[in-house]
Amino acid sequence: MSQHYEVVVIGGGTAGIMVTSKILRQDPSLKGKITIIDPASHHYYQPLWTLVGAGVSKLESTRKPMGTVIPQGANWLQQAVKRIAPHDNMVYLQNDESITYTYLVVCPGLQLNWSHVKGLPETIGKHGVCSNYAPQYVDETWRQISQFKGGTAIFTHPNTPIKCGGAPMKIMFLAEDYFRKHGV
Repeated sequence: MSQHYEVVVIGGGTAGIMVTSKILRQDPSLKGKITIIDPASHHYYQPLWTLVGAGVSKLESTRKPMGTVIPQGANWLQQAVKRIAPHDNMVYLQNDESITYTYLVVCPGLQLNWSHVKGLPETIGKHGVCSNYAPQYVDETWRQISQFKGGTAIFTHPNTPIKCGGAPMKIMFLAEDYFRKHGV
């Protein structure tokens, strides 16, 4: 027998947490009847990663135990979703359990496909190649900015949808500010 929730939110990232919080504020009667499904043990506040890459903040400040960010009144299932059956209002979990729902919110985040850029998997995080889109590389961004002594710094902005459309420009402007203040 599967559990039933009025609202199921797939994804415990910033979007999932914010949507759940707003739903609970607008309808307090849903306390205990809404659940977030996310397998992660930690929540990263990813919008702050640009400031980590600029040396203004530390990566540790963006990471919290997932249980501490789940809105009061919501449940958290630390599982991965295997399949959604929308016609049956059912979500199948990786552990072979199922959850039924009245309303479903789907915000699982984006998958980074480094391998879709030729040569990137072999060079990211070294040789001056960095990114603010993953915690394992964001500190390298600050290392590159802070050790840059002059020359040409290249910042890319893909023409495809990305996690935060403004992030490539923000880090570029923050780097330029740092370079100017340090005479680079």
